[in-house]
Amino acid sequence: MKQMDNNYSQIVPINISKMVECVTNLLDDITRQDNNRGIAVAIVDSYGELLVFVAHPYCYPLPRKIAIRKAYTAAILRRGTDLVEQEVKMGNLNLIALNDHNLIASTGGIPIEFDHKVIGGIGVSGLSAQEDLTIAKQLLTLFNDSGLFSKV
Repeated sequence: MKQMDNNYSQIVPINISKMVECVTNLLDDITRQDNNRGIAVAIVDSYGELLVFVAHPYCYPLPRKIAIRKAYTAAILRRGTDLVEQEVKMGNLNLIALNDHNLIASTGGIPIEFDHKVIGGIGVSGLSAQEDLTIAKQLLTLFNDSGLFSKV
C-alpha cells in the first residue's frame, strides 16, 4: 500500500528523550533566573496528539491545560496561535464554527516544521503572551540546532 504524502501523514523520526532534554534544560535556565515562574510546555505531533508535557511545580492548573491547547492549535491549524488570535479578533476566523473545543486563540503556540511540512506544535503558557511566544521560539531553535528531526 502506497503511503500518502500530505501534511497529516508525514512520518518523521523524533527523538523524544532528546526533546524532553531540550525542554527541561530550557525550563531549568528560566527557573534559575526566577524560581517562581509557573510555566508549562506541551509538544504535540501533526495530529495534535501529546508527545511531551513539562510544567514547573508552581504552574497553576489552567496554564497547564492552555499550553496543550496552544500546541494543538498550532499543529492543527498549521500556524502560530498569535496569528490565530489576530484572525479571531479581526473577525476572519470563527473557532466556534470549527467545532473543536481544543482550539484556542491565545499567543504562545507555534508549529514545528520540517522539510516544509508541519510535523507538530509547541505550546507555552503561564507567563505573559509575549514571553510564552519567545520561549516557544527558543524551544524550536533548540530542537532545530540539536538535529532532533531527520528524514526517514
